[in-house]
Amino acid sequence: MIARMPKDERNAAIDRAIANTPTESSEIVSWPDALNALRRSHHALQKPAANLASLAGQCKKFAADPSAKEGEYFRANIWAWDPIHYLMGEVCLDLLDDEVYWAMACNGGKGPRGQTVCAEMAARFAEWLSKFSGDTYIRESTLRVVQNGRFVSEKEIAENPSLRHRSAYRVRREHLQEWIVFLRHCGGFEVW
Repeated sequence: MIARMPKDERNAAIDRAIANTPTESSEIVSWPDALNALRRSHHALQKPAANLASLAGQCKKFAADPSAKEGEYFRANIWAWDPIHYLMGEVCLDLLDDEVYWAMACNGGKGPRGQTVCAEMAARFAEWLSKFSGDTYIRESTLRVVQNGRFVSEKEIAENPSLRHRSAYRVRREHLQEWIVFLRHCGGFEVW
């Protein structure tokens, strides 16, 4: 299973799937259907002149049994959800089974079913965030954009070495703090 691969191999496999680059068929055989759905959804968004601001893909987290208004709903666009989901794999993977973890990658209607797990996830995210010194967490990826949000290809980057580009996947510290508050009050959630 991909969740049991070494982190750098897993990350490379995910990046190839998201970028829809050719892969060896043996690498895909054990991937969950959720990852294939993720690849298809990202492929549909990869248009040469696409602008991040114009993309409306959203990951919505609906709470099962919220204890406060902050735990009713959490929203992240696809560019912020990817690093949040990645961090979940880094700090909370032992709390989630593989099917739930991968279904959450692509709005598969899965998530932890209870406040106990969510409270532990909140504590782990809070601990991670307390050690993180930046304002924005960036999950590196081969999917690159320039300042205005336009996607750039590896070829364009190679042809223009001075071109300033970055990963498309980033989440602000404030958004991670909102995620932690949501987890503390949601009572369990599903990602749609």
